Amino acid sequence: MSGNLHSDVHVNLEDVSFSRRGSWLSITPLIAKFEPYDLDRHYIKCHHHDAKPVIELIPEFTDPDIKSRPVATPTSLLWEHKGQSIEAVFDGTDTIRIKGTGDCRLSLKPRERAEVNTLEADHGDCSVATFNILPIHRKFQIERLSGHMGIYSEREAETGKEFEVQVNVSGESWEIAVDLFVSVWTKPNRANFDICKSDVAADFSEWLENTPPASPALEAARKLAAYITWSATVKPHGLLKRDTMLMSKNYMCRIWSWDHCFNALALASNSDRTAFNSLAWDQMLVVADEQDEFGCYPDAYNDTHMIFNYTKPPIHGWTLEELQNRMGGQVDETKALELFYSIESWTNFWLNHRRLEANELAHYMHGYDSGWDNATMFDEIVPVIGPDLNTFLIVQCDALASFAKEHGFAAKAKSWKEAADALYTNLIKELWDGEKFTAKGAVRGETITSDSLIYCMPILLGDRLPEDIKGKLVSEIKRFITPYGLATEHPDSPKFMDDGYWRGPIWGPSTYLFFSGLLRSGFEDLATDIAKRFCGMCKEFDFAENHHALTGERLRDRGFTWTASSFLLMAEYLHKKEAE
Repeated sequence: MSGNLHSDVHVNLEDVSFSRRGSWLSITPLIAKFEPYDLDRHYIKCHHHDAKPVIELIPEFTDPDIKSRPVATPTSLLWEHKGQSIEAVFDGTDTIRIKGTGDCRLSLKPRERAEVNTLEADHGDCSVATFNILPIHRKFQIERLSGHMGIYSEREAETGKEFEVQVNVSGESWEIAVDLFVSVWTKPNRANFDICKSDVAADFSEWLENTPPASPALEAARKLAAYITWSATVKPHGLLKRDTMLMSKNYMCRIWSWDHCFNALALASNSDRTAFNSLAWDQMLVVADEQDEFGCYPDAYNDTHMIFNYTKPPIHGWTLEELQNRMGGQVDETKALELFYSIESWTNFWLNHRRLEANELAHYMHGYDSGWDNATMFDEIVPVIGPDLNTFLIVQCDALASFAKEHGFAAKAKSWKEAADALYTNLIKELWDGEKFTAKGAVRGETITSDSLIYCMPILLGDRLPEDIKGKLVSEIKRFITPYGLATEHPDSPKFMDDGYWRGPIWGPSTYLFFSGLLRSGFEDLATDIAKRFCGMCKEFDFAENHHALTGERLRDRGFTWTASSFLLMAEYLHKKEAE
């Protein structure tokens, strides 16, 4: 298979890191959350613990005016100029191979505090060199496969610290391998450079083939979305015990305990693709793996750190239903049952530990618990009894009841159905004012209103709602429609912000939840319209963490998997609609 097979998939390094499935490494410009971008300097980045740019790659060509920005495809990263080239590919998941042709030079320089050493006497012509990069507790072995390589550093006599650490590679034709390791480096069996490229191409081809289909007009966006989800998936390590799709390999390099649900759905299919459906279940169970003794899911975690200061909303029952619907006869009953038991404990966490004794409805302790971190519903009072949270719990209890009934757990089915009915009765009684849903303070019961889309989330209840409530919710939802989808705060609100996280911008997960709710409630035309707007935005502006509600402009992390997954799900729906 040709390494150029996916050359039509343009990987803009300003937005998306160059990486591959399974790897904890990437190559990227200097892109950071609170720092200016430096698009002319490129780094090997290590994602263990966090997104650390660790080794700068400094190409040097005979022409000093050469533009230093490389071109990336899913299979390779290439600097090229007048017959000179430097190309990087992945060899497996822990090695980056770099090859130079045409008498060019590459310097490798640690960005973090590091030591460099070799067991060879002549540092000016060595075959191996080790970067011991202290802040990330990892080492990189650089092996010369052809050409010339030398190392350089200066040592501070009093402390022994090294600085100006650097490895230089040169020659008419040269090649190196950069291996990530922890304690002892063992030389791998190395395949030919072009075979490495072909192996990566084959892996991405398989992923792309199993990515939900889209219409020809959205095919380029579908391929980029597939690359984002493929390249952000890492192999098990540390706390992450399964193959896991991170939110991004830019700087949001963790999973959050509702983000993963949308990625799981985009992996699920009713076709016979066991490995991908297994990966979909693993996206759900990787969070269940770390559920605490109270049933709470962690807010976020990576391979080394876990956060329980907050959590995320209980959309997992809705996801279980959606997964079963997408998989049809391909459901893995063992994993589905494991998830069912986990969601039971998760639901009991909310019912037992997030309801005050005097309250029938559950509350959020903080906006971060809702996923809509700084939505205007949380401006005045916390804890908050929100209509979205209790909608999710009703849907979740209904999903548990349905699953239990299908699997012969009659007592569980009855109990969960009763819990759903009681929550629904109290949702309408306490938070529906006859025209719209409100929220209230959990302690004193104050009514809370604002111009946030979050109040419309009960549309997800579908046929549980009477027609008059559904009609009024739909009228309210329509107010938030912009050319690109659903604003999270109404654009006319005095609290609307261009880049205010959940105070205006469009988000993939909220859009998909409303899309799902409108379908469940019988408003297919409106759901289709919103899907078209959102997918059109992604076609034009790619897959950022969120997007400006009025312009579609990319905001925050620009290579986000849950945006890509939400797009893939809605693009697939539109494709099927076109085929009808």
